Amino acid sequence: MTARLSGAAPGLAAQKGRGRARLHPVVPPWQAGADAEARGGGRGSSTFWTAGHLAHPTALRRAAEVRDIDAFARALLAEPGQFGCIIETDDALWAAVDRVQGYPVFLKEGAGGVEIATDASVWLTRDHAPLLNERQARLFLLSGYCIGRETLLDGVTRVLPGECVLIDKASGQVERHRYYVFRPSFDGEGSEQDWHRRLGAALDAAIERLLVQADGRRIWLPLSAGYDSRAILAKLLEHGYGGKVETFSYGTPGNMEARVARRIAAKAGVPWRFVSPGGTADMRDFREGDCARYMLRAGSVHTTPAVTEFHALKALLDGGEMERGEIVTNGQSGDYLTGGHIPTRLGSDGIPGYIWGKHFALFPRMEEALDRGLADTVLAAWSQAYFPDADLDDPQGRYVFYLTFEWQERQCRYVVNQQRAYDWLGLEWRLPLWDGALMDLFARVPLALQMGQELYVDYLMRWNHGGLFDEGRQPYTPWPRYGPLIRGAARMAGLLLGAQAKEGLYKRLYYFSDYHYLYRYFGWRVHAAFWRELRNPASLFALDHLARVRQALGVKPAMALEVRYRDLLDG
Repeated sequence: MTARLSGAAPGLAAQKGRGRARLHPVVPPWQAGADAEARGGGRGSSTFWTAGHLAHPTALRRAAEVRDIDAFARALLAEPGQFGCIIETDDALWAAVDRVQGYPVFLKEGAGGVEIATDASVWLTRDHAPLLNERQARLFLLSGYCIGRETLLDGVTRVLPGECVLIDKASGQVERHRYYVFRPSFDGEGSEQDWHRRLGAALDAAIERLLVQADGRRIWLPLSAGYDSRAILAKLLEHGYGGKVETFSYGTPGNMEARVARRIAAKAGVPWRFVSPGGTADMRDFREGDCARYMLRAGSVHTTPAVTEFHALKALLDGGEMERGEIVTNGQSGDYLTGGHIPTRLGSDGIPGYIWGKHFALFPRMEEALDRGLADTVLAAWSQAYFPDADLDDPQGRYVFYLTFEWQERQCRYVVNQQRAYDWLGLEWRLPLWDGALMDLFARVPLALQMGQELYVDYLMRWNHGGLFDEGRQPYTPWPRYGPLIRGAARMAGLLLGAQAKEGLYKRLYYFSDYHYLYRYFGWRVHAAFWRELRNPASLFALDHLARVRQALGVKPAMALEVRYRDLLDG
């Protein structure tokens, strides 16, 4: 078995290792490292490609050159931010991703050898049609992403968050090393004051790293009504960077998130603008333009791509307000890390059901979504592969299992992958709330202080820099326009026809909710055909991406939902 690299820095295509490794251009933002070609001790020269920010690239290169995977893993663990790296030495290929898989890397193993790619859509060709795994496709349609290492194509796997791989060029043997897993221990000790101090120090460390990397450039912050983007804004102000901060909101005009964000920005004294959805040009772009190309590459063979910010960012760039090379930072995924996703109750017999209902219900009427046996099978296999020592009889152990599952699968595979829009548009990005210092802290914060985000919210309210937290969380309302009329019509339907009719009317009218800026990509005709099956817009985006994958492979739809969707598009 041989090894070759599908995706290297542009302009560096070459044959190395007596023809046993082939290098191809990778997609931005991957690029040749500052010390791309260097000589070190031991095994000679190495070639280095990186994405994101590495604080200590030399330590990684040296460990690779002496083929010391333990030293390589220690160097990776010392990196607090988001990055990807690939190193080629005379006899091996190395690849690694950060703790949250900020820049994905994929492997394809087969009779022809091992390939590494930073863009897995390179395998979405008709030649690879036989590799499509229909079971994975069904799970994808339920969750919007694949599970574990697997992807939609047999033999194509992802490098897991907190993982590095070593591939021997001569034999093609792959050695995987998991240098980090977010597996909370909840074993930290200290008073409430101690934890407030530690949290403040970790947030400060994350923001200080962001400012060093920004180096005076403007930082763009998508601002919402929540606490996470607000916390970043307040910390930037506290650290004296307010004059370089630009904020914006987007979505359906009049949405609650934007209204609150506008007030927060005004109080902070920073610029704010609202980016309205575009017209039919955005719809065409989504189907057949630059956005369509982005969608296929961003989701590729493993997850649903995000179009949430795509056209808002593009409008800012096209209008000259934002410049390529500037930094965007958002609040992902503060709500998860600080305890906002911890269930209030989690019995040992309810874990498969809870995870299935929360993460595999994009189409809750699908037969697979209702199959408890499938839930047990999928999650038992996941546990055996990634958490074999889980203690589900221990109440705290059940929370550890759930949080580890969501971190590895939904957060790292689906949520963090939304940064691909920034990459595509030539913007740099940072995720300070996924900083290593914060992850290490919340792995130890006692469970009681994480429930309901108690520590996090209490800290923010007591700190309350600039009074930005005077306004707490606002009650969610989905209706930016016609709210009283819609609620009145739904109440009338309930009185005349019953509760089911009331809920049905609401579901039909969600097309006009604050999600309208997302539903618009599909139009009323598609929404009207599928409203009974949908959980939210993510359902349609998962269905749409699977259709794009099948089209690229030249494979026909297999599930009834897919056939209906194809017929609607063709009609």
